[in-house]
Amino acid sequence: MPIKRYIRKVLKKLFPYRMAVHDDRKRLEKIMPNTQLTREQWIETIKEQYRRKVGHDLNLDAPRRYTEKIQWRKLNDNQPIYSVLADKYAVRKWVKERIGEEYLIPLLGVWQRAEDIDFDRLPNSFVLKTNNASSAIIIVRNKKDIKRKHIIEKLNHWLAYPFWAERGQFHYKAIKPVIIAEKLMECEGTKDLPDYKIYCFDGKPYCCSVDIDRYHGHKQVNFDVNWHRLDWRFKACEDYTGDIEKPAQYETMLRLAEKLSEGFSHVRVDLYLIKQRIYFGEMTFTPWSGITRLVPDEFDFVLGEQWNIDEAQVK
Repeated sequence: MPIKRYIRKVLKKLFPYRMAVHDDRKRLEKIMPNTQLTREQWIETIKEQYRRKVGHDLNLDAPRRYTEKIQWRKLNDNQPIYSVLADKYAVRKWVKERIGEEYLIPLLGVWQRAEDIDFDRLPNSFVLKTNNASSAIIIVRNKKDIKRKHIIEKLNHWLAYPFWAERGQFHYKAIKPVIIAEKLMECEGTKDLPDYKIYCFDGKPYCCSVDIDRYHGHKQVNFDVNWHRLDWRFKACEDYTGDIEKPAQYETMLRLAEKLSEGFSHVRVDLYLIKQRIYFGEMTFTPWSGITRLVPDEFDFVLGEQWNIDEAQVK
């Protein structure tokens, strides 16, 4: 192991909070110049990110790969509704109107500043997250164990961080950042909820990724709409080799995804199944930001074939 990496590993173990703050500041410093890029500069930046992460030159004129079409959407298709539905708070109204409030995880609070959170009024366990980014989440299982000062600093960092500028996901830029608290939802026998990610095209479900152990290795397995196992995955995830039984509520999950995705050429609808009840997770218009390889490579084309990006459909 290189000496610098070894020293960093030791420091993170000895001073985890200080190192996390240091990393947050460095990450913010690195990303801020991207907020000033012109469209032409963004095109080149996205091409370079794609080449480096996916390993192919990006074809924006006639995209065929699924990952290419995500880049095309980022640059050419940023409808205002995407910002509303990618907003983890604002989307709740859409879900309530489309499929019903019973599919929403109970909301415990909403704040514009982390300092305004009244921790004493929150239950012993809960989830804190910001609405304007991916993976900006803090899971609290026992309120007595938390350091409130650290949580406040982390949340304020996420509020200020321009997530959209990392990979050019411009529909996140219009989201007004807030903090939300939700009930901590857990399944019996596990602390990590299986995440059912349903890929929909033109309002029809095509396949379902089941993500498991997201905080302990992030494994994934994929199925078609008839629950036949598919031999592909995103390279960022480990292949889950175990058996997963088809949920009794699977057909209902597909119908809900269909209702939520109606009117969109492509969106991924994420759902949870907790104690035999279905809950809404999120809607994603640029999954993985399109810079994670599909394994095997040919499925990048298979998934891309499902997506009609006719420019005439872009409003």
